[in-house]
Amino acid sequence: MTILFIHIISTILLPLYFFFHYYFVARISSGLGFRNRGRWVLGSLFFALALLSTPAFLETSHSFLETSGTPYHYAAFGWLGIAGIGACVFLCADGVRLFLKLFGSILPSPALRVSSWTSTLAGKVGTTGVLVSWLAISAYGIFEAVRPPSVERISIEIPGLTRNLTIVQLSDMHLGPVFGAERLGTVMTTVRQIRPDLIVLSGDIIDGDISARYAEEYLDSLSTLRSRHGTIAVIGNHEEYFGVNRISELYKTDSIQLMRDTLVTLGDEIEVAGVDDYGAARDLSNRRKLNNVIAGRASGLPLILLGHDPTFFEDEAERGVVLQLSGHTHGGQFVPLNILARLKFKHISGLSMHKRSYLYVSNGIGTRGPLMRLLARSEISVIQLRGPRKGP
Repeated sequence: MTILFIHIISTILLPLYFFFHYYFVARISSGLGFRNRGRWVLGSLFFALALLSTPAFLETSHSFLETSGTPYHYAAFGWLGIAGIGACVFLCADGVRLFLKLFGSILPSPALRVSSWTSTLAGKVGTTGVLVSWLAISAYGIFEAVRPPSVERISIEIPGLTRNLTIVQLSDMHLGPVFGAERLGTVMTTVRQIRPDLIVLSGDIIDGDISARYAEEYLDSLSTLRSRHGTIAVIGNHEEYFGVNRISELYKTDSIQLMRDTLVTLGDEIEVAGVDDYGAARDLSNRRKLNNVIAGRASGLPLILLGHDPTFFEDEAERGVVLQLSGHTHGGQFVPLNILARLKFKHISGLSMHKRSYLYVSNGIGTRGPLMRLLARSEISVIQLRGPRKGP
């Protein structure tokens, strides 16, 4: 998916975005009984919110403010999430109201009771309840998005592993308009306390809209992290938006090893293959490159794959990958995106298994688009690999 394609889709969806703000005004005004002046004030407020958050909605047009984490960025991206929750809550309430209305017309006996329920949902009490639900869910979702990521520990038994290993996986940080140096500092402090054997960056570490100066600054900071086997990174789709060649040059200046369809052996313990994001390849040519890389293996050590997108896990498992570390899905991030994510991806969060191979999909650390997380808390993933248990 190219930047141009994103622009086109965003432009098509923009009228729908403004329509939902009109829907909010109409629904609230009708439910609370606002008349001319009240309706005008409410309409002006929602129009201003829609207008001010439009650059955030367009996603690729908000780089005119290079500084990360400004009040504007938090407000604009936060409102995207709030508007999304509002649309879901009001549409659900109106859907229930429509269902009850139809139910009452089909079954005459409870018609008066159903009519009373529909009137309540459309009136002041129902509208107030919807507004309170909207604000409460939105407040919690924003809190989940901005709070420090949790540390998720996963223990996996790997056949052929001769020494236990601790891997820290950092994925989908999306360092850019909203999250910047402060968030990065929190993550790095946590990683240093874990003292891993290996650190892996599984894509979308920087946001596609970040300036080169900030991208360099953040990667320089990440390069100061230390582990026994160093830090390995792969490219995600947002590194593609930033520019694959540009990001490759920035990684060259740091002590982070960028894996682009390549294989590395770490001591006499494991082999790690890293591939470009499948979306970046578009024709899946990098999967064919990976086949060539794997075909040259001779050590017989356990093979770990770093790939941003978890889509082809079962295929990679058949090729001898014992563990794949991915991200990209954000765990669904929030309702209703998690529903759409489950329609597109078979694996959106956590540990999965195919035959004797494992996949771990991280929820990621940052957010993309709406500053909102629900039922998908951000995480620093700690994968503890251990060899087969020996007998008593």
